[in-house]
Amino acid sequence: MNQHKVFPDILFAMAITAFIGALLLGVTAPWLLREYCRFIGLASVPRGLLALIYVSYLPFMAIWAASLKLCMNLRRDIPFSSDSISKLRVISFCAFFDFLVYCAGTAIYRRMVFFVIAAGAFMIFIISAIIRELVVRGIELKQETELTI
Repeated sequence: MNQHKVFPDILFAMAITAFIGALLLGVTAPWLLREYCRFIGLASVPRGLLALIYVSYLPFMAIWAASLKLCMNLRRDIPFSSDSISKLRVISFCAFFDFLVYCAGTAIYRRMVFFVIAAGAFMIFIISAIIRELVVRGIELKQETELTI
């Protein structure tokens, strides 16, 4: 079996593992946040912090779901499809939404960690938007080539 067929399977396995891990984090977030705050010496969880986490969690899970579907497209050898474009659009939108949420978190809580997460979300937004545009142009080139033949 060549690398062309193995790599999409590896990506899919990694995406499934991350998706399941993210589901577990979502379920245990209140406990994890409480324990983390206790670990760093806070008497209680800052007001609204859990809400901020869950507001960003929903788009985060949508990004993982879209990533899983992109991996499935790779496994089926149809990377240049309208479905891939729509999944990349979902990733871009959700990453931008999380960027805005964590910018608000930076302003509210005045913690550098929110800025770092916001910057990461913004990078994901930019990269996925670029890849989406590349896929759109790849599909156009493929269609032009098919019409030429």
